[in-house]
Amino acid sequence: MEESILCYICYENESKENPYASEPNPCTCKGSIIIHTKCLENVIKTSRNCSICKSKYNLKYLPQKDGRELIIETSEYGKRIEYTINERGERHGTYVIKNSSGRTILFHSYINGIMEGPYVEYYQNGQIKSVCKCRNNRIEGEYCEWDANGNVLEESIYKNGQKHGECIKWVREGWCRVAKTVNYIEGVGEEDY
Repeated sequence: MEESILCYICYENESKENPYASEPNPCTCKGSIIIHTKCLENVIKTSRNCSICKSKYNLKYLPQKDGRELIIETSEYGKRIEYTINERGERHGTYVIKNSSGRTILFHSYINGIMEGPYVEYYQNGQIKSVCKCRNNRIEGEYCEWDANGNVLEESIYKNGQKHGECIKWVREGWCRVAKTVNYIEGVGEEDY
């Protein structure tokens, strides 16, 4: 009597509706270790590596975006984090955090594991909280921050990740909003002297 090969997750045979993941092989397992495509999709939600051979699953079976592996993480508070990684496992491309209602609360970019490009942070109500650009994991150039109602709180310039030049902070004094200016040189403000 011929013994049939069963999926090692659900212990069922292959069917037209539920084929085995085989072209290409999802991992480096050999012989009678086989898995249905649908079972593999469920396994990938919790692990990117085969529990038997420990190899990373073939990218064909992993969620993708722009030809790179898409990582989706959900925190215990319902925040959803989405980003892609390159072949070395480094973050590469957009990095987005959304709150439990699906609204974006943080957006920035990576190039080969290094934060590069626009960085935008939002309040829970959707109002922009801060905007800047990053270069080599540091803030570089103009930085602007607002309160939850859209009022400007700070406008400053960064050089090599430190405030450098004129920084304007808007503060409340009684019923008025007053602009206070501080000049910075490599992160040290004149008020710090």
